[in-house]
Amino acid sequence: MRVFNRSGFSRRAALLGGCGLGLGLVLAGRGRAEAEIPLAGRRIAFLIGNEGSGGYETYARVFATHLARALPESSISIEVVPEADGRLAAKRIAAAREGELTIGLFETALLYSEIESETATAFSVGAFNWIGKLAVDERVLVAGTASGVRSIDDLEARAEPAIFPASTIVSRSASECYVLNALLGLSIKPVPGYNGGQRALAMLSGEGQVILGSYTSQSKLIDQGAVSVILRLNEVPAPQAPTTAPLLRSLVTPERSLPVDLIEAAATLGRWIAAPPSVAPADLDALRAAFDKVVSNAEYREEMRRTELAVDPLGGAEVQKRVRALLDRKTDLQAALAEAGRCGRLRADGERTC
Repeated sequence: MRVFNRSGFSRRAALLGGCGLGLGLVLAGRGRAEAEIPLAGRRIAFLIGNEGSGGYETYARVFATHLARALPESSISIEVVPEADGRLAAKRIAAAREGELTIGLFETALLYSEIESETATAFSVGAFNWIGKLAVDERVLVAGTASGVRSIDDLEARAEPAIFPASTIVSRSASECYVLNALLGLSIKPVPGYNGGQRALAMLSGEGQVILGSYTSQSKLIDQGAVSVILRLNEVPAPQAPTTAPLLRSLVTPERSLPVDLIEAAATLGRWIAAPPSVAPADLDALRAAFDKVVSNAEYREEMRRTELAVDPLGGAEVQKRVRALLDRKTDLQAALAEAGRCGRLRADGERTC
């Protein structure tokens, strides 16, 4: 005969129910524990939008390795997407659907493109949610030893335009070349179609005379004595370039310095890491917290020290603030860039009337 308690259940049913309740409590507790682990069970795609110059890939891979340690229950994949100076990587991040964690590091060429454009761009850098930035980009102009150029004065005195073997004509470095042409009376001609290795060969052969880019991109050529720094475009906390080379701002009058403001601001935001516009606030908070954890970690700092790449991190909220502040100045910056770009392109073609 089955014995029921007052509630109408048998003793056996009550015991089984108690076991079930206990198991339910265990599973519920496990579920709560997993929920407390940031981004547990989530897939994170980390895109590297660069051809490999400037230490971009090293910055990204070292960071992603330590990010995986900061988010042990997440799965992180890395993909190099070098096309169009990082624009394709940025496009994929911008297009990520809600719930997709596609993040990445790409060049600040998009910032120049957006400020220069008079029409709406496909996506705005202001729409990204920024996780943080890893370093300041130390921008320099170097001249090949074979060119005979030893200083800015030598470059200005050249009868023919100096060839800059560039990746694309719409790269950040190409834009900055036109600005230098206009502000300093130079004649630098960006010629597209050169990747990192081809660019180095062009400088060694004398086919190219100058390169504008990050110091880390040119460090091997500098160490070999194949090129020398003739101009620093921005100041950095711990410069690697010789401080005997003049600083761009020191050569430009205040009334013409708006393009220099942009160059310096873009360099300060170097090695930034973006999350999609669609990212959920809680996911963004978790990614920013993980970023802060990584960049403050002693093991990460030591590994970066061994790579000889500088680290000067800034949190995501501050990066977001600086990007938006820069875009708020778009009207003035756009006019200054348009004027400098017009003159700079003329000078690149050998016209010296502006």
